[in-house]
Amino acid sequence: MSINVEYWGSAFSDRKSLADLYNNIKADAKILKRIISNLPVGSSVRQIATLYNNINAHYVSNYGARVEEIYSTQPWLKGSKK
Repeated sequence: MSINVEYWGSAFSDRKSLADLYNNIKADAKILKRIISNLPVGSSVRQIATLYNNINAHYVSNYGARVEEIYSTQPWLKGSKK
């Protein structure tokens, strides 16, 4: 993941800190945790991803739908032993 600093500003860290992979992932986890904690239980990946990309969204975005598609197909597991 990569935090859009233009969108989120320094709410979760500054640009220099976010260049560090560990700090970037930690900040992403904070964003997702806050989004998920403010949604009804069972909210979809598409809803969460939409809000990650635009916290003011009222409808699922193309981005949210694409993230859900990737999540549902789990391409990172292709070729690995299950």
